[in-house]
Amino acid sequence: MVNPNPAASMQPSAAMVAKLKSNEGLRLTRYALGDGGWTIGYGHYSTNMADIPATCTQAQADAWFASDLQQRAAKWVQLYVTVPLTQNQFDALVDIAYNMSPRSFKKFADSVNAGNGIDDIAQASVSWVAPALQNGIQNRRNAEIAMFNDGVYA
Repeated sequence: MVNPNPAASMQPSAAMVAKLKSNEGLRLTRYALGDGGWTIGYGHYSTNMADIPATCTQAQADAWFASDLQQRAAKWVQLYVTVPLTQNQFDALVDIAYNMSPRSFKKFADSVNAGNGIDDIAQASVSWVAPALQNGIQNRRNAEIAMFNDGVYA
């Protein structure tokens, strides 16, 4: 029998959920991100504008957030990270995954699984987005590095 993935039973902490909601911000109207995608609520995302309604309620935003957090972010960490994690490391990776495609997040998981942490890949990932978005992504990655390495949720 294969040992289960150590992160498979982990869940995002309340502190991480609050920080992620705060970082994403609540938008009840659809808006373009500048990367070809559309978002609404707390970062509910699609590259197809038809998938994102023009407006939503607080309740719908909360429901999308809960689903995206579990079915996208937490799920990818649980699936792709095969080494033991502390809660703050898990939370930082969930924050990263929430903001990425599975293919891009897999690069973070591969770095963690190889014992390299996230510092180098986080810095490299800033160049994966359009120049107009890089300052915001740099700030986000710096905060995720602090959460991963030091348990800082500020």
